[in-house]
Amino acid sequence: MQQKLLCALLFTISAALLQGCHLPGATTGTGSSPSVQSRPVMTDTEFAKSAFMALAKGEQSVGDEIDWENFQVATENVGSKYTAFSDEPNRAAFRKAFITSFSSSFHGSGADETTLKNWKLDSGNATQSVVSAETMKQSHVRITLSKKDGVQKMSGIAIGQ
Repeated sequence: MQQKLLCALLFTISAALLQGCHLPGATTGTGSSPSVQSRPVMTDTEFAKSAFMALAKGEQSVGDEIDWENFQVATENVGSKYTAFSDEPNRAAFRKAFITSFSSSFHGSGADETTLKNWKLDSGNATQSVVSAETMKQSHVRITLSKKDGVQKMSGIAIGQ
């Protein structure tokens, strides 16, 4: 399942790139939403779990919780693909397509975010933290968080042992 999920995630990134060029109505997840600035303070573990679950469910509002410029999924540097778009309409379309495709691929691989357990902080400091969760097959999902000016953002997702 782990290899199947990695392939699905890489497919997601490719699909997001193909779909990410100026989709009508793609205006969510800018990273500047007032709700991000005023959301309740969460521990790194709570934030990582909340953000990952929202991404897996395809909730477009999670776009505000992702560090798009630095986002890494598995071995793919999503951030470099995102920053290749210089205008906001194309970036918005990319965000929308990526979130939708990630959710579809994640569930299409047979994965289920509700089965993740034992969420815990693996490491952390003032600028970055790594949170992990265990899958049903004893593998792990690791979520990297970046912290800038006291605001947490999801900056990476890795699947592995």
